[in-house]
Amino acid sequence: MHVQPVNGEMRGGGSSWQSLARGTRSIEADYLNGEIVTLGRLHGVPTPANALMQRIANAQARVGAPPQSVSVAEVLSELR
Repeated sequence: MHVQPVNGEMRGGGSSWQSLARGTRSIEADYLNGEIVTLGRLHGVPTPANALMQRIANAQARVGAPPQSVSVAEVLSELR
């Protein structure tokens, strides 16, 4: 897949990114990441990355944080 501008504008991000950018204070992390976490629990498979992303995304949405307000380094440090 090759991403390119449309009408001179680059795509900002997916629906989660857009929810944060619009400041809706809600995000679909419970549906997206939460489903994986639930399935992992049901089948005895740890899903720490999805559980962490669910927590971070929900926390960021609650406070109205913009997209990319948590660095990759911060996420990785919490995952370890």
